[in-house]
Amino acid sequence: MAWDTLVLEKKDSIGIITLNRPEKMNTMTPLFIKEYNEVLDKVAADQEIRVVILRAEGKAFCAGGDFELLKALDTAPKARSTIREVGKAIGKMYNMPKPIIAAVQGAAAGGGANLALSCDFIIASDKARFGQAFVNIGLVPDTGGMWSLSRAVGVMRAKELAMTGRLIGAEEAEKYGMVLKVVPAEKLEEEVMAFAQQLAAQAPIAMGYIKQIANRISDITFETYADLEADLMGIALQTKDHKEGLAAFLEKRKPVFKGE
Repeated sequence: MAWDTLVLEKKDSIGIITLNRPEKMNTMTPLFIKEYNEVLDKVAADQEIRVVILRAEGKAFCAGGDFELLKALDTAPKARSTIREVGKAIGKMYNMPKPIIAAVQGAAAGGGANLALSCDFIIASDKARFGQAFVNIGLVPDTGGMWSLSRAVGVMRAKELAMTGRLIGAEEAEKYGMVLKVVPAEKLEEEVMAFAQQLAAQAPIAMGYIKQIANRISDITFETYADLEADLMGIALQTKDHKEGLAAFLEKRKPVFKGE
């Protein structure tokens, strides 16, 4: 299924979203923002999709906001409205119970870096680069930038990366905790798909609850966490997936989870 700036495919229970403006380094435009929100809604509603891959065509993953977009945001109200639409998409990514894996093959700069950081996992090629370029043109990070970056690398390192705007390689990003794994460029698609298939074989309800807890962990007290843990475990224990997992363990076979 294709939009003007994006493509959505399904391979078994894996949804693959492809950024599809390679000639423009997959930069974000108002149309992209609108279509990306639509694609996320489509993926979230598709019960067959258990895991999502976010990838890109071309040499760059995403070079951030298109310069024509930036020039069009010539008043504070226009800018606020557009950035809030981007924020809606990032919120959908965080709130979607399905795990999202970013496959970053090249440059991920500005909003592009933060789009990747809004995924649950980043697997990067050894040619990938990440940068918070906003300060270099007198701006602050958008696309959920400081929120997701601080959670990934800590507040001090996030401030350093955002305030200097420096570009870092995949290995440095992995060292800071931004990236789950760095792989040779020619192995990126294979590695991402293998990880997606591994996750897709797990119990989807349980994975959704794990993501929900993990994404709230730094915002809540232990008492709130303990209540949330008890509530979600109470529900998970009643699912057919739990019963299947337990039966498979006792019968020494692989479980077949159905998301029920």
